[in-house]
Amino acid sequence: MPGAAEEAVRNLIRVREEVKCDRRVARQRIRSFLLRYGKRYPGPRDAWSHRFEVWARAVTFDEPLATEAFANLLAAYFIRDTQLSEMGRRIEEIAATEPFAEGVARLSALRGIGTLSAMTIMSETCDFHRFGDAGSYMGFTGLTPSEHSSGASRHQGSITTTGNRHIRRALVESAWAYRHALAVRSKLRERLEGMPPEVAACSWAAQVRLNRTFRTISARKRGHTPRSWRPHASSQVSCGAS
Repeated sequence: MPGAAEEAVRNLIRVREEVKCDRRVARQRIRSFLLRYGKRYPGPRDAWSHRFEVWARAVTFDEPLATEAFANLLAAYFIRDTQLSEMGRRIEEIAATEPFAEGVARLSALRGIGTLSAMTIMSETCDFHRFGDAGSYMGFTGLTPSEHSSGASRHQGSITTTGNRHIRRALVESAWAYRHALAVRSKLRERLEGMPPEVAACSWAAQVRLNRTFRTISARKRGHTPRSWRPHASSQVSCGAS
């Protein structure tokens, strides 16, 4: 069972997730309000960005009450954005202290996992020794495939999603990083510095295995068998150098 301090850290991370959802809802409300009044961002892209925020602050409406309503929507967004930044900073500070520092450093050696994702995984798992193998851990996170079997027939479907949703979200988001070509770029290279050789080897092996799995599944969906695949030599040199 997690101690009081561990549970407090877990609650802080969960609250950050809720604040992040609130910020997303605030963005949606702002976009909907602008759309109702025919206000469209003149930039080349409509994605939310710093330039979009600067433009939104300068938007005016003919009706004073509309301007007041929009100002309240902007205020709600910026409050959540400020809270999110502050909570993220605080969690990163906690991640540099024990008992989290070593585990966060090792998890962050994997591609697609940063400090916040590592803290989510650690705080929600508490003790990895509870799980005898990867299959039992996947069952805990709800990432195992559902199954409908009768007699000799066996049919597997989508993941069960009946486990810990916080870990599942962090792992799914991190897994998307492995669809890209094998590489050890600047941020990952920095996180690998000072790590034991076995940690760096595990990080590279995960890249090779998960990227190959992604390519195989993608090829299967396209209806053809992938060609024999081998990591590029330059990527191997890059990993070895780090």
